[in-house]
Amino acid sequence: NEVVNGLADPAAVPIVQMPVGTANVLVRELNLPWKPKGVAALVESGRVMRCDMGEIEPLNTPVAADFADAPLHATARRFLVVMSCGFDAMVIEDIHHNRSGKLGLRGYVRPILRTLRHYTPPTIHVTVDCGEPHTGAMVVVSNSRNYAGLFSVADKAAMDSGVFDVCILPTANLAALLRYGFAAWRARISSLPDVTYLNASAITIQTADPDADPVPVEVDGEHFGQTPVAVRIQPRTLPIVVPKNENDTQPSELEDQSSSNHPAPDHSAQSAD
Repeated sequence: NEVVNGLADPAAVPIVQMPVGTANVLVRELNLPWKPKGVAALVESGRVMRCDMGEIEPLNTPVAADFADAPLHATARRFLVVMSCGFDAMVIEDIHHNRSGKLGLRGYVRPILRTLRHYTPPTIHVTVDCGEPHTGAMVVVSNSRNYAGLFSVADKAAMDSGVFDVCILPTANLAALLRYGFAAWRARISSLPDVTYLNASAITIQTADPDADPVPVEVDGEHFGQTPVAVRIQPRTLPIVVPKNENDTQPSELEDQSSSNHPAPDHSAQSAD
């Protein structure tokens, strides 16, 4: 995420992922190698997959009909995999304020318990592609099926589908969170009758009551800020290096770039004896 946000043009530079994070969602989603030797081999023989890229920014003004194509503001942030608003983002906010040193999966236990102590499910409005708002207590906007390395919330998502998968949970008390968590562990949350599951290109998220406390928002597992926010997708923009398929016969983007950087010698001229 830091790399993608640091690039002037993220569409121009193929990215190779080194799995050094906690959940390594992108590695799991794209079946990338885990060992340094495999990553080195990926640089040599991988292919470029153009993945969708998300953009999120604070929502300070009404959203225009052409929001999805509007210029990106300076306060915006790019993301690769997921953004969410609700309980999980509250846990991420707690980690953001209290973290010291390496986290690991066990490092989430105390932040979850601290969040539960004062947790009240929020009521948020999720507007999809400038339509009528959907009401829920938690929303996950994702490019990826994998969530946190253990679950599948957007269980129909694909990194190059051209749209977000949006999962809106109507309630998010402790009992509901446990029920949804079990369904996500089985990759069946989209089949639950009370869950709203949509595809979208542009989304706004805000509290249903303008006077209510804003709700935390996380992006790719990092604290972003609070509602209201606007989110949009840039389809098939981000070049990620992935393992080459056995059936691939055409040169990949990497091979094309390598050829352009190191042109083959010209043997057309004949020697004159």
